[in-house]
Amino acid sequence: MSRSTPHVFNIPASAPFLPTLITALLEGRLIPGFPTQGDPLALVDATLYLPTRRACRLARDVFLDVVKTNAAILPRIVALGDIDEDELAFADAASGDLAAEALELPEALGGLKRRMLLTHLVLQWAAAPGMRGEQGARLVASSPAAAFALADDLARLMDDMTTRQVPWERLDGLVPDNVDQYWQLTLDFLKIAREQWPNLLQVHGAIEPAERRDRLIAAEAARLAQSNRPVIAAGSTGSMPSTAALLATIARLPQGAVVLPGLDTDLDEPSWKTIGSEPNPDQKAASEYGHPQYA
Repeated sequence: MSRSTPHVFNIPASAPFLPTLITALLEGRLIPGFPTQGDPLALVDATLYLPTRRACRLARDVFLDVVKTNAAILPRIVALGDIDEDELAFADAASGDLAAEALELPEALGGLKRRMLLTHLVLQWAAAPGMRGEQGARLVASSPAAAFALADDLARLMDDMTTRQVPWERLDGLVPDNVDQYWQLTLDFLKIAREQWPNLLQVHGAIEPAERRDRLIAAEAARLAQSNRPVIAAGSTGSMPSTAALLATIARLPQGAVVLPGLDTDLDEPSWKTIGSEPNPDQKAASEYGHPQYA
């Protein structure tokens, strides 16, 4: 059962983040009544989400520094975006559709195999008849090394589009018909990701790594919504839509808490309205997107 008011905290930029977070957790200031004082196993039921694996490693050391001991039973510490599939599939709450979804999730097509397949598609694009100028000169470099570099750039763009949940159709009106030829070639290049790559994924029975990560995060949010255990997410601003949804779920759990890093609570009201408003995206100023408080 979720709470009506989100449980959100803030650690100012002037305070050391992990020591302040862990001290507040151990003193029961994040989740009232937790942990039970004097119980050495109290923390084992809790889950702590941090932004990166490095932060998770540091948190384990900071826990020992705060409790002033050489060994302790710690909570489950997980990097956001690094969800444990076994936790989803076999947790008590993960029954029925949720468990089946976690077990049946297709593998991600990533790593070197993904780069090589994209390189092959880039070489095909570069060798097409339309990729030569009036004198027969190639309009783009078509060596294997150049294609490999272009494939890496395209893979990063594909990951970013998936992460930000931006559909490829948004590119349709990006470049007017009367601009330089190379802009049109760029749009044609992006058809590799938009049209050819999805077909190749289907042939391999796989999905994009970023999509798989987002689907695991969504499944984790669904699992947590059925859990009554303590859950804390700290250090993330939720800049990715999937992570933002997970943070929103955690903030409303009966024993959930979200701890923001360095939120400026002294901004005046006009500034808050400017940063937090949601007008037409085409009219939003770049300064609002770039403001550190926007996320």
